[in-house]
Amino acid sequence: MTAKTEHSDGIVTIITRTRKRNIFLRRAIESVLSQTYEAWHHIIINDGGDPIAVEALMQDYLVDYDKRFELIHFEDARGMQFALNTGLQRAKTEFLAVHDDDDSWAPEFLEKTVGFLQEQGRTSKYQGVVAQTVKIIEDIDEGDRIVENKRLPHIPLDEINLFRIGYENPFPPIAFLYRKKIHDTVGYIEEKYDLVADMDFNIRFLCHFEIGLLHEPLAFYHVRESAHDPAFFNSVTAATTKHRQLFNELINNYLRHSDDETLRHVGQSLNHARYLVDIHWRVVEIFKLMTLEASGSSASEVEAVCDKILSRQFTLMKKQLTDHFDSKFEEFERNLNTQFQAVVEQMKK
Repeated sequence: MTAKTEHSDGIVTIITRTRKRNIFLRRAIESVLSQTYEAWHHIIINDGGDPIAVEALMQDYLVDYDKRFELIHFEDARGMQFALNTGLQRAKTEFLAVHDDDDSWAPEFLEKTVGFLQEQGRTSKYQGVVAQTVKIIEDIDEGDRIVENKRLPHIPLDEINLFRIGYENPFPPIAFLYRKKIHDTVGYIEEKYDLVADMDFNIRFLCHFEIGLLHEPLAFYHVRESAHDPAFFNSVTAATTKHRQLFNELINNYLRHSDDETLRHVGQSLNHARYLVDIHWRVVEIFKLMTLEASGSSASEVEAVCDKILSRQFTLMKKQLTDHFDSKFEEFERNLNTQFQAVVEQMKK
């Protein structure tokens, strides 16, 4: 077991938003307390949940916390982004991290993310860092027990860039740690964007600073496929239609910034990225159907091989479609056909 370490500076404020989900809050608390890096302060914001129940839960951890926490109760629910802004603005430390109540960290998460930023230096262009993330698919049974079903990589990353954020948020909040001072430049959370407010914040962050990447899977993003209580679902999976609507409003807002050339170009890039990825996934689905029919293999076998081959080709496809869409489209089709034939041959072996 890694020894606990003490640090004279580099304190992290960890912000947890919660509401009527003590089953998850307990896991989040234990995730924070398990950290090998002990220079942190935990702000827990109870957004309209039962204060007595949360206070009772905290009693089990008072000794371990050793006064390194602050518990804030909202009598009525104010929304997860208002709660987050409350925590961000109360923080007085060098680093910030958002640990939502239903996610978790590996014990070395803070140690390695803080270490990365300290090595880069306070004036570096790298003011944030993300760890690779594992998606954990789980259910909540009738006895309010968490049942883990499977684990898989959550959007494997090679880098963090603006283009990719144009079509998906490539990392969840649980994977991200950054320096608080960036808020002086970037601002805080735009609450009107609700479910996609973290994507908006990440875009504004990347307009000014770089985000580093740790290749170790140190963050765990928990997703429920079923639960008997609606409060147990993830905010995004429980409101997919609203998520799409808000994302559309977000990128439209960037396009409308005609008085700000930088933001206008960002808006154009975001729309191009979304368009490209829509084409990409349509091609992928057609590709899989064609391969399945030609090879006679199972759908899962085809999907595994297609994903492997197409992932290597995505960068090439993106370049061809963005730089030379008209003149290169025939070449793109030829490449796609070559990939298809390669999959068929592999499936026949």
